[in-house]
Amino acid sequence: MRAKDHRRGSVYLLVLLVMISSMTLVAGLQNVLVRRTKTLDRIHIQQKLRNALLLGLEESTSLLLEDDDFAVDGLTDNWAIPLEFTTTEGVHLEVILQDAQRQFNLNHLSLPVSSSMPFTWMDVFEDLVRSTEMEIPAQIFTNLQNEIDVYEVWFDDPQMLTLLVPDAEALLEVSDSLCALPRPESRPLLLNINTVQPEVLEALVGDSLQGWVDNVLIARETEPLRNLSGVLQLLPTQVQPLLMSVLDVRSEYFTARLVARLDQSEQTLTALFKRSEGNVEVLRCQW
Repeated sequence: MRAKDHRRGSVYLLVLLVMISSMTLVAGLQNVLVRRTKTLDRIHIQQKLRNALLLGLEESTSLLLEDDDFAVDGLTDNWAIPLEFTTTEGVHLEVILQDAQRQFNLNHLSLPVSSSMPFTWMDVFEDLVRSTEMEIPAQIFTNLQNEIDVYEVWFDDPQMLTLLVPDAEALLEVSDSLCALPRPESRPLLLNINTVQPEVLEALVGDSLQGWVDNVLIARETEPLRNLSGVLQLLPTQVQPLLMSVLDVRSEYFTARLVARLDQSEQTLTALFKRSEGNVEVLRCQW
């Protein structure tokens, strides 16, 4: 009798162990499935975000091509108005297009402003930096010039300036006035008077002509200036040749910043476009 009870107890124990093992296995499999489902959901969300950013690139290209007049670019053009919409996959997308020729091109600071003028774009850039009233060692400008003479650089994050030039943290004060466009093959890319940043325009003409700068900024708010002759005639004659050499009313290069959001996830994309002869080319993308 005792032996039979002992065998029955062993069977019960074995069954209990099997049940516990089965429950543990099932729980483990459930955890794996939950983790796998969450991973697949994340991948699916990331793919939706990426699809939205690619759509944003297409929308940016379309906006630049839909411009009514390629001969003039200004802040009142459709491409200059931020765009927001929700995609068919439920992703909220923001598209911000800007004229890249509103800033100094880092890759041509070592070039002369014009063949008939003795000073370079670096001289103008130094005036911009000094306008911040910060004391910048001359060696920083020399080091920056040396880097630009050897390499064509590109950066999206202004902090990259400190990697280019040691001890150049002070240059971050004017980093918003810098861009890095392709190195020009002949003459430097011109600044667009309709979009150029106020501080850049001030560095070109000097403090004594601040009133002229203010008038330009007011005039371009309602519609872009279609030519330079009228507005430059208001300047002293000795300044006019300089500005005729560095300014234009249209642009070739544009940047886009795209932000896609879904639930708690977000992806960004920055891109550089070149528009010429009714065609838009994506030159660089930074995910």
